[in-house]
Order: sequence, then structure tokens, then C-alpha cells
Amino acid sequence: MTISSANNTPRVIYTATASQTVFTIPFEFFAVTDVKVYVGSTLATYSTNPTTTTQFSIQATTSPSDSAYEYGSGGTLTFGSGQTAGTVITVLRRITIERTVDFPTSSSLDITSLNTEQDQGIAIFGDLNDKISRSITQNDYDESATLTLPAKTDRASKTLAFDSSGNVIAQSAQGVQTVNVATGDAGTSATSTYDATTGVLNLTIPRGSDGTQGPAGSDGSDGIFLSIASQSEAQTGTENTKGMTPLRTKEAINAQVGAISTIASKFFGLKKTVDGTGRSIATQEHTLVGGSENLTISDYDTYFFATGSIFMSIDTSGHLLINMP
Repeated sequence: MTISSANNTPRVIYTATASQTVFTIPFEFFAVTDVKVYVGSTLATYSTNPTTTTQFSIQATTSPSDSAYEYGSGGTLTFGSGQTAGTVITVLRRITIERTVDFPTSSSLDITSLNTEQDQGIAIFGDLNDKISRSITQNDYDESATLTLPAKTDRASKTLAFDSSGNVIAQSAQGVQTVNVATGDAGTSATSTYDATTGVLNLTIPRGSDGTQGPAGSDGSDGIFLSIASQSEAQTGTENTKGMTPLRTKEAINAQVGAISTIASKFFGLKKTVDGTGRSIATQEHTLVGGSENLTISDYDTYFFATGSIFMSIDTSGHLLINMP
């Protein structure tokens, strides 16, 4: 059959609606293997019994005017599962470039096979034109330029660029590689230069003009306090309207520690002893402030530790009284 340009545009793109499964194949093809389908960027696969969104079957449609082994009216493809709304479905034709029929040098020709070969040739031209139209090309009016890629070893780990004549080159620099900053004179303009070959960016930034120096400010206040406490006020600890510096705080702590050093912690032990006449006597022993006595706890019937001034006495009934502040 004749092939119009409308039937020889081997690409159609659809935007799926929710759960859509069936899509039209508007171009002529010769076998199901000629049809390629992409779901988004995923290449779908042909199956006579599809079950997923990336599997499809084809219902080919012949044309009454077909005089070749072909599906002149295209057909439909059906996915095994409905697509998500908004999914881009791309349907295209890619015919394998080969010749499958060799015509005899004598006797009658298989006209249907001959037409098929002719139609496939035209269809392949359409496939190639689709690929070419999607590649980078020069405009018809553009001057000639060298657009051939440099050799593999010359372009490895480099970027493609165009030189001053518009020819394709491979260059090492990938954007800005080095930044140099210089200080310009006051009142001049900032400048910048960039070398696309080396990737060096040079910046010149002018310094600001010197301004007049203002007068020295007056001394500030002491914050929320009217003044700072003196050493004696810090040590006494009765002033509540003046601030404390780190030095005053240290002096106050040292004064308080010194005041309690005379009433440091002591050990008191009580034990019962018997004198030479057989009388029981209660004996009390304790450590001295600042001393280093060696006393054994197991030697005492009872003991305790105390801090502060301890006073002991025996009342008229013979009871031991311990007075603690």
C-alpha cells in the first residue's frame, strides 16, 4: 500500500488518565517487535498476557488497501494494569534494518513480498528521520563547522565546548576552578574576568573610603547596678544593691571558708572502760581540728561525726549531754 506521511510519523506521546490501559498505535508497522513503548522512562515489554503497568499486548489492524505483509492501520496496545494519571506514555516504531527476501532472477515475482520490502524501506526512512530530528544539528543557513567529537582519549574526563570559531572542543575546566581576589583603590569600580579555558575567575573589589573618626564615647554604666561592691562589702555579704565582679566573688568565698575553718568536722567516739577498782567509766575521745589522729572505729561502743562546736557534759542524773549549735 502507499504510505502517507501521516502514517509514517513513528512516534506518538500520550498523557495517561487515571487507570487508563488502552492506547492507539497510529502508524503502520509490520510486526509487534517494531513497536517500542515507554512508561515514563521505563521501556515496557510485550506480552500476550500482560499483568502489570509495564507489560502490554498489541491488537494490530490491517488496512483494506494493504498489498503487503503489514498492519497499515496501526492498532492498539493494552497494558496489563491501569496507569497512574499524568504518566507519560511514548509509543514509537523502530524497525530492524535488514533484508529478509531475495527475489529470483527469473520466473514470477512475489508482488506482496516486494511491496513489503518497499514499504519497510519507506518506514525505516521515517524511523531514521525521527532520530535525526531529535539530535543536535546545524541550521541550514549556518556556516560550516567541525562538529566531530575529539578522540576518546582526548575528551575523557573533560567537558564539551565550542571554540571561537564554533567548533566542538574538549576542555579540562568544568566551570570555575580558581578564584583570585584582589583589592582595588577606593572609588574605583569592581571588575571581573573569566578564562573559560583554564577556569580562572579574577575579581577586583575596591576598598571603601576612610571615614572620619568619631569622638570617644563616655563610660557606660555598670549595668543594673549603681556601682561595684568593695572588698569589705563582698566579704561581709550584707550589701544588696551593688554588683559583684569575679574578684569580689572570690574574696567573699575565701572569707566565708576561713570563718568556718575553726569549726570543721570532728569525730567523736564513746567507749566503756573499767578502772582498777572495777568501776565502769564512760570515755569520750575525738579528733582535733586540723589534726591527723589515728583512731579505730571498732574500739568504740558508739561514735558519730559532727560539724561545728560540740559541748559535752554530765547532768546530775549521770546522763551524757551533747550540745550542738
